[in-house]
Amino acid sequence: MVTVAMPLEKCHAYLNTQFGMTPAQRAAQNRRFRRTAVTLSRLCGTRATDIGQRLAERLGAVDGGGPWAVFDDNLVRQVLQDHALPQRLAKFMPEDVPSLVDDALCEILGVHPSDWTMFQHTADTIYRLAAMGRVIIVGRGSNVITRHMPSVLHVRLVGAFERRVAQVGKAMRLGETEARDHVVRKDRARRRYVMAHFDRDIDDPLGYDVVLNTDNLSDEDVARAVAGLVLKE
Repeated sequence: MVTVAMPLEKCHAYLNTQFGMTPAQRAAQNRRFRRTAVTLSRLCGTRATDIGQRLAERLGAVDGGGPWAVFDDNLVRQVLQDHALPQRLAKFMPEDVPSLVDDALCEILGVHPSDWTMFQHTADTIYRLAAMGRVIIVGRGSNVITRHMPSVLHVRLVGAFERRVAQVGKAMRLGETEARDHVVRKDRARRRYVMAHFDRDIDDPLGYDVVLNTDNLSDEDVARAVAGLVLKE
């Protein structure tokens, strides 16, 4: 099955609920949890979105705790909406670092704001979502952006290269060579993004509270393990 990110409409329902609450009401719901937000950093092919959605369902079922939302590919659309930017700019916001020449030229020609400006907008949205609580944010250096927030749990998902290639090939219906190229390209892009914007090694385990190998764990296994760290005893 091809992984599909949570529709932005579903995230809007979560946001509308949040904005309709008083700070006291929001705090009361968040007190149900030891941690009120989760960041998921991942190697390509470790099923992060599927796991995030399973985790959101599990945490959202907590009595009196309120719904949780997953922000993955839909995070880009949320960033554009937050900063009143046209949705057409989504294609210019890959989880990678653009060529400096191409980026400067596009900014001069007014095609899109600079990569640094878009990164700042992204960081602002990630921080705002984490502060509101009950969100699972996938990628984009979210673990580094929220590293000083004690309410956020940082998770890294890893797995053997061959297993991840097989997962991507199955999910995207790619041949083995195409799947390998996709995994290598995505992993490199994400490393470049984190190194360029944060001067951090995305593979450094010290940047996370827990690192989970998804090779022999189901989505439910991982969701249960992470939920155990989020929920109050």
